[in-house]
Amino acid sequence: MSLFNSYFSFMSNETQNSDEEIKDPDLASFEIVDRVTQNENCLIAFVNVKSGGGYGKTILEEFSRQTLIAETFDLQESPEITLEKFRFIRNLRIIVCGGDGTVRWILETLHKLNFEIKPAVAVLPLGTGNDIARVLGWGSGTILPQISTFLSDVIIANPVELDRWSVSFKTIDQFGEPKIVNTIMNNYFSIGFTDAKIALDFHKLREEAPHLCTSRVANKFWYFSYGFKTFFEDIVSNGGTLSNFISIQVNGINIQLPNDIKGLLLVNLPSFGGGMDVWGPVKEPQFKYLSFCDGVFELVGIQDAAHLGTVATGLSYGIRIAQGSKLLIKFQINNAPLPLQIDGEPSLQQESCEITISKLEPNLLLAKQPYGPTLASIGTCNKAGYLKIYSGFRWRQRQRYVILHNLNIYIYLNQTLQPPVSIIKIAVNEEGIQTSSTLVYQNCFSVKSEKSEIFYFATQTEQELNSWVNVLIANIQAEKNGML
Repeated sequence: MSLFNSYFSFMSNETQNSDEEIKDPDLASFEIVDRVTQNENCLIAFVNVKSGGGYGKTILEEFSRQTLIAETFDLQESPEITLEKFRFIRNLRIIVCGGDGTVRWILETLHKLNFEIKPAVAVLPLGTGNDIARVLGWGSGTILPQISTFLSDVIIANPVELDRWSVSFKTIDQFGEPKIVNTIMNNYFSIGFTDAKIALDFHKLREEAPHLCTSRVANKFWYFSYGFKTFFEDIVSNGGTLSNFISIQVNGINIQLPNDIKGLLLVNLPSFGGGMDVWGPVKEPQFKYLSFCDGVFELVGIQDAAHLGTVATGLSYGIRIAQGSKLLIKFQINNAPLPLQIDGEPSLQQESCEITISKLEPNLLLAKQPYGPTLASIGTCNKAGYLKIYSGFRWRQRQRYVILHNLNIYIYLNQTLQPPVSIIKIAVNEEGIQTSSTLVYQNCFSVKSEKSEIFYFATQTEQELNSWVNVLIANIQAEKNGML
């Protein structure tokens, strides 16, 4: 008998033997299930067997044999009825095996059911992009973990919030009446003739010839091919820029789009299209680093398919345009319809419309516990910028983007941050920070790590050195006063 069935068998017996004063069977069931599960997590899994080039079927069979999982369900049918059965289990954790589209399906079903006790969702990545899994530490899906190890990680994982956005399309029907269609965005929204067009071309191929798109390797090949095709179309046609088609407002303020962009991205994650960092490390004072849990989106411009290619290879970033919590896009049909995509689902907008993107109640997901922090997960930082790091042997070849959060310094590498260098000892001078202005370590401060190693951080100017040291001193004083 499965763990799930034993729960409900126990509930049924208790309800039959309970005092007659308990008249509400739902309340009685809730109390009993709560007693059964109050000290342990209840795991259920949803598997998209079509994901992962057919590997989803293997995962389904493997999960079905795991005693830690109460029930495993095949997502060939709607998950709504299944989730309804687990409504009153307090410590419910849900495992979603699939790509970002599968994760989106489960998250929206949970919001539709409006659970009183919101369960958190972990992801076993089986899709092509797997951006949500990447930023939460579950991996890219290239190498799948051992099932027993993965389940252990799910049990101890930390719940985190993921911003969730409403996307509303307002058009005018044939009778002159407004028509509004609403959908949801978790990862990103894009419009224009770069990535949205590539995604639309690939979607058409998958609809017409599904046998050509049966694995992640094949999917990435076709994405690359259509990107190459779009690149040459840009050269031949020298098509118009996006500003000829749309106008935008961010938080009610008109924003002038750069004249040289052909694609516009609204991103919610520090990973786009299978690991691309389109926002990049921030230098401009008007912008802050990207977070998926701050109620703010990032708006990025892409010049053309060639520019998108350099972003994909890590050679450049998108053009940072704005950050905000509400976006209005006005689109007027001119000579051609406009490709767009939401979380990897492409379409062709063929009539004039207004698109409004605004904040909703966040999702609740699980971040892998042993995973190092990301730019999106450390909360509000005290200071961020580029510094050179000396680890005791030599200066790093490149400057690193680092973030100071409370008394931890995080080193930014790709989409993740190296484990924090913690300031655990206040010594050297009264302020607790060792500074140096010798020739060897000019414009430099140092801190001690948890392993008693000394890390030196070199700044470009003495003024920047003083800025960092002053923030560190303020943090140390705050810690002494019990404020951190």
